[in-house]
Amino acid sequence: MESNYWTRARVGRRSVIRGTGLGIAGLAGAALIGCGGSDDGGDGGSGSTDSGSQVGQQLTATSVATQEAAGATAVSDDQARAVPGVYDGPLGPTPAELNPGVNAKYGGISKQLYLDPPRMDLSRTLSCTIYTTLAHTSNKLTRAKVGPTADPFLIEIEPDLAESWEVSEDATKHTFKLRQGAKFHNKAPVNGREFTAEDVVKTVEMYSGGSQKDVYSPVTSIETPDDYTIVFNLDQPLGDFPTSVAAWSYIYPKELVDDEELRQTTAIGTGPFVQEEWINKEKSVFSRHPDYWEMDNAGNQLPYLDGVELYVQNDTNAQRAGFDTDNYGWISGRDTEDVQAIFDRNSDDTVVEVF
Repeated sequence: MESNYWTRARVGRRSVIRGTGLGIAGLAGAALIGCGGSDDGGDGGSGSTDSGSQVGQQLTATSVATQEAAGATAVSDDQARAVPGVYDGPLGPTPAELNPGVNAKYGGISKQLYLDPPRMDLSRTLSCTIYTTLAHTSNKLTRAKVGPTADPFLIEIEPDLAESWEVSEDATKHTFKLRQGAKFHNKAPVNGREFTAEDVVKTVEMYSGGSQKDVYSPVTSIETPDDYTIVFNLDQPLGDFPTSVAAWSYIYPKELVDDEELRQTTAIGTGPFVQEEWINKEKSVFSRHPDYWEMDNAGNQLPYLDGVELYVQNDTNAQRAGFDTDNYGWISGRDTEDVQAIFDRNSDDTVVEVF
């Protein structure tokens, strides 16, 4: 058996986007160098850039000029990616990642390995495999800060579907102001409608009777003064309640909450990627959500990527071969000897982060 999972190394192409999961990859799919790629056009996790060229030109013509006028300058290609090498701990941000509005490019497909989820219903099982899928398709009220400026050793909370929140003096009342205009994916039975407080209420009721009783058991009542305000009344002071809901509480549309059977096989959310296909024990395929609400620091719509493909591959030798041939953009959970061998074969465009 290889070394402990939590102390293994992670190996990735320098053009693969780091801190992307808006979610476990936070992937909010907000890939900072969306189409990356090596000079020959083939990199392990970015794919073709053709499909994003038109919107990429628009980004160049508008936001770059705006940001440069404000003092941010586009960096050269050699500063856009991490320098290949073996690093003790997480990499710091590249100059390009610090100014995504200037340096980002639209397009490309990120290809990754993952563990296949048993279902799409997080209310039944708190599984990291389900979490990985929902990190692409869904949002929470609050979330842990991700990306190049986030401290990897701290849990910092930032707005997600809640734009702001207030805590009463005795910490028994938490009021969240919800984001207006956030739309669910345009898939039946939700059909691209706007997210509202009712979806939060339905989701919390579902979690309260299932996998997240510990988070929501202090909640005595929920008020919705309007479609964009939700108030949680608690039976005890909990100042860290906004942090608790940032952990596992992805918001489901009320239609999926009401349809338990569909919820097992279908992921629909307000997140950056739309689930196009899930083949159990084989792969998950996601496409860019054209109506996603989140913007980068220059006002460009996220995500930059055209899509994400997640593959199940349990054979270690096949994982290595897939990384060497650019079929996967990163692999993790390697022992020291394996890491060195992989890096030696791919040292021109690979970074290793050892945790």
